[in-house]
Amino acid sequence: MDQSHFHTPDCGCDHDADARALARAMANVKRDPQGAVRTLESAHVPEPMLFQAVVNCSLNVPRIRRSGAPAMFLRFIKEGYRSNAEPHPDPSILPPRQWERPVIGILNILVAIRDDKSQAQDSAIVSELIRGIWA
Repeated sequence: MDQSHFHTPDCGCDHDADARALARAMANVKRDPQGAVRTLESAHVPEPMLFQAVVNCSLNVPRIRRSGAPAMFLRFIKEGYRSNAEPHPDPSILPPRQWERPVIGILNILVAIRDDKSQAQDSAIVSELIRGIWA
């Protein structure tokens, strides 16, 4: 699923296939959040569907924020990450914004922590994010 692509009635995309693939990836992330984060961190080019699934799950799966995802998101923002995305032949379709997914992941984690006040270990995650942002 190319997040920079604007779907139109005549674009020829299989929207249902993208939705099913993302649902499968999210189910896998929920089963093994640490494995998903390790896979993204170790990949030469992070798989976009898995990356999007981790970002999506970071809002409502507490184990994601305790699996190393906050540090991974910070590292991807600061150092970047490889992508196999190529410019679209249509100049009206913008290139992917690599910083967007990790930023949304961090925002999702902070919103989830705000909404789930009962988790004492979340204060360490917030401290890690603050240190990482200002380091």
